Amino acid sequence: MVKVKKHVCVAKISKVKEDDTESFLVRFPDLPGCLAGGETISDALERAEDACALWMLHYDNVPPPDLGLLESNRNDKDNFYNLIFVDLEEYSKKISLKSVKKNVTIPSWLNEKAERENLNFSQILQQGVKDALGV
Repeated sequence: MVKVKKHVCVAKISKVKEDDTESFLVRFPDLPGCLAGGETISDALERAEDACALWMLHYDNVPPPDLGLLESNRNDKDNFYNLIFVDLEEYSKKISLKSVKKNVTIPSWLNEKAERENLNFSQILQQGVKDALGV
């Protein structure tokens, strides 16, 4: 059996008004308990992708989307429906905490001085790469 890596989810998006603030709530009718939200529609949709992907990674039996929800709820004035596309393989890579080993070369005097100061080479390299990438 081939495991599907790319999925589509039907998202039900509702505008929520509380006091003077407005936000958006995203529910997935096909994924029980899967919710997301945000202060703006773009925040809500971005978080919806994360919620959908995490739900699918947690549960093995992912139901196929009920695309009929899009048509049957066309006249729903309080909500709108959208498709959320999730690439589980790419998402898994994005959230993975798996480390990889890298060999580096530095001058011996620098190595000796860093070891005397008990510096963590891995931590310094990781921080340097993050700083260089702006992440």
